[in-house]
Formats: sequence, C-alpha cells, structure tokens
Amino acid sequence: MRDPKQLTELIQRLVQIEPTASPLISCVVRTGKADVERLTRIDQHAKRVRERLDAIRREHFDDALAMIRNDLKNQLGARTKSAVFYARGGSDPLFLKAEFGVPAKPEFIVDHLPHLYPHVERKDVHQRFVTVVTTETDARILETALGSVTEGILPEHAEPREHAAGGRAHPTGDRPPQGHPTPPPRANVQLIDELMSKRGINYLILAGSPPRISRLRAELPEHLNERLVSTILARPGMGTEPIVWDSILHVVAAEHMESLDRVAALEQAILSRGPAVAGYEGCARALEEGNAELLFVDQHYGDVQRREMLVRLAESTGVEVETVNRSATLRRLSGVGCLLARTPDRNTDGEQQVA
Repeated sequence: MRDPKQLTELIQRLVQIEPTASPLISCVVRTGKADVERLTRIDQHAKRVRERLDAIRREHFDDALAMIRNDLKNQLGARTKSAVFYARGGSDPLFLKAEFGVPAKPEFIVDHLPHLYPHVERKDVHQRFVTVVTTETDARILETALGSVTEGILPEHAEPREHAAGGRAHPTGDRPPQGHPTPPPRANVQLIDELMSKRGINYLILAGSPPRISRLRAELPEHLNERLVSTILARPGMGTEPIVWDSILHVVAAEHMESLDRVAALEQAILSRGPAVAGYEGCARALEEGNAELLFVDQHYGDVQRREMLVRLAESTGVEVETVNRSATLRRLSGVGCLLARTPDRNTDGEQQVA
C-alpha cells in the first residue's frame, strides 16, 4: 500500500467493523524473517491465547488463525517491509490484508475489534514528501508516501527524446553526435512546485552533488524553501532506494520536531486554562461531545485498550491524531491530550493539570 488515501480508506473500513462474540486477530509481520520463523512466532502467541478461550471461541479463533497462516504461504511483494492481517472466524467471518513499504513492530493482538493504532501512527509519521535528485548526470523528482515511491517524474532533459525533425533518440548508453553535447539535466522548479501544491505536500528533500544542490536551492521560491527539510549527498548514478531511505529519516525527524512544538502548544493551553484537556477521561469526553480538534497520543502509551478507544473515536469523527515519540511533556500530561474547539467546563474535566 503506497497511497495515503488507501490507508485512510482501510482505517475507515476497520472503524465500521462491528464486534461479534468471535475473537478477531490483528497481526503485524515484518519481512526479512524466514517464513518458518514468522509462523513459529505466530504459533507461540496463538498457543497462549487458545488456553484462555472456551471451546466455541477456540474453534473460531483457529479458523481465523488458519486464514493468516494460509496467506503467509504466499510471497509478499518485493518492496514489502511489513504486512498486517485482520481475521475472524465464526458466523461473520472476516479477512483483510495490507502490505506496506516501511517496517512495523510485529504484533499479535486478539480482541473483538480490529486494532487501528498501528495504521494511525503510520499515517501520521510517514508523511508524503518529495525528493529531488540533481547530479551532473541525473535529475529525478520522487514522490514518496508511506515509505514507498508512489511516483517518479523526470524533467525533459533527463530522458532520451526524439529529435524535433523526427529522428529517434539514441539508445541508453550511446553518445550523441559530436558537436551536439547533451546538456546536464536540471530539476524543473515549476514542476516541483506544481506537484507539491497539487498533492498538498509539506516536506521537500534535495539530494545530489553540493554545487547542483546549491544552484537548485537558489532557484527555489521562498514558499518551497520553507518546506525544505534537509539536503542529502548523492553521487551520479546512485540508486533510488538509499536516497529514499535517507530522506525518510530526515522527514520523520522533521515531523517529530513539529510534534514537539504542537505538544508545547497543548501544554501552554492547559496552563493558561485555555481550550485543551489532558488525560483519558477528558479526551474521551471531548471526542464524544464533538469538541476535540486534535488528539495527541504518546506512541508508548501503556493502556492499549484506552488508546484504541481514543483513536477509534477520533477516526470515526474526523479528528486529526498526532502520535508523539519521546516527549517528556506529553508523558507528564498522562500520555494523551486534546486541543479543543471550546474551553471545557473546568468543574467536570479533572485530569488536565500538569504534574
């Protein structure tokens, strides 16, 4: 899965699933492990779960487990780094699968509802961004979402073209006739601007040789320079994958810093008795009453069930979720908080004081 819209559609589909008496498995696996090892780990988790189930639910659980095991016998996509499965047996069987181009923490959770949080965090952390590669021999504009290149765009100079008189382009590797040197490729600033504006992309990475990065950066208009996250050294002929993975690290770091800034705004709103709350009860109330505008969740929030309840409420009501890593401030605020549309009644929201 490469398109954030597909991920949003998957989350909405999961939100709409109704619970039944049958257990539902949410299972995340990573590539890079041998098939036998993956199945062994799943079976170890399953053994512990089966011991807690009665005969009927155990049968339904085994049916769901069989769906996952059978599918894992198939080959995952060549660029897949992780995959998630949702399976349920019983009178209302269910099976959903999604593959992603970024790694994820392996999980095996059994509940009556599918667990959404891993997708919510993935959607928040792995933002869509553009990487522009510009070297002496290469020019590429790469759009990346959810850790995978969703579109590669080449400016006109960077690809062989037929001559205007009708002659054919030289095959790859052939040299043009003497006296007609091919100009070095240049990234098209207008194309970058149009792509980022059309897609609503807020992060830009420049990769290439220092002189060409400097030249391209000087050509960027102010609004694109404001979206520039970092620059990366890239050699001529360097493959796409190492550039993209390096870019992902820079974008995740930039998104993390923005998250910390937003948490600081949350804390300030609480300290000034403004439109904000912290703590599970206050956040749940705000979401249920339609007063929440932004939900903050610590990525290491300890109560999985409460975390699921909050993100499910947020996703079902269209409230943005900001997942935050390594924030001492958010931990002091009990790990969850909300920016609100209206200042709450302080007599009923008792979990918003900063410790």
